[in-house]
Amino acid sequence: AATGSDGRIYAIGGYNGTTISSAVYAYTPPVASATQQTSLTVANGTLSINTLQGSVAFGTLRPGVSSGAIAAGEIDYTNTLADGSAWSATVAATDLVSGSTTVPFTAMTYSPGQTVSPQTGASGNPAPATNSSAFSGSDPTPGTSLSTPVTLVNGASTDQGSFAQTGSTVTLAVPVSTQALT
Repeated sequence: AATGSDGRIYAIGGYNGTTISSAVYAYTPPVASATQQTSLTVANGTLSINTLQGSVAFGTLRPGVSSGAIAAGEIDYTNTLADGSAWSATVAATDLVSGSTTVPFTAMTYSPGQTVSPQTGASGNPAPATNSSAFSGSDPTPGTSLSTPVTLVNGASTDQGSFAQTGSTVTLAVPVSTQALT
């Protein structure tokens, strides 16, 4: 999913265990509705990742305070490439920006959920990453630079189909030198 400049969240394609969808849906948050916009041409074989929760709400945080573990929502993976290759899914973060205040992505830690459920028609069962990882990396353009990716799940060459991962969390520890965020 991706957020467009029009404020809508776009979900592109998917796999329900038997068929590949090439539909593009646009979700409009203020009216809580989704409509099909168009369709894409989908080549045989798909490797995709979707989130059901488009963002993580940390609430109002004060400098020097941690948010605690906040649910990141369900993450769905589809691998129908069937090319015999092992695969993995990763996530990267960017800084949190509110007005003139920036909290660096290095202040966030991601803990992958430990439940990965094969969906109908899937074979195998990818292994969730077991360690919480702080986002790291260089940040040459605060607010737009991405962190070094953190691994969420590792799939063997025989893990094919769609899988749902639940229980992932994100923790934000606001640096003492940061202004309050809302």
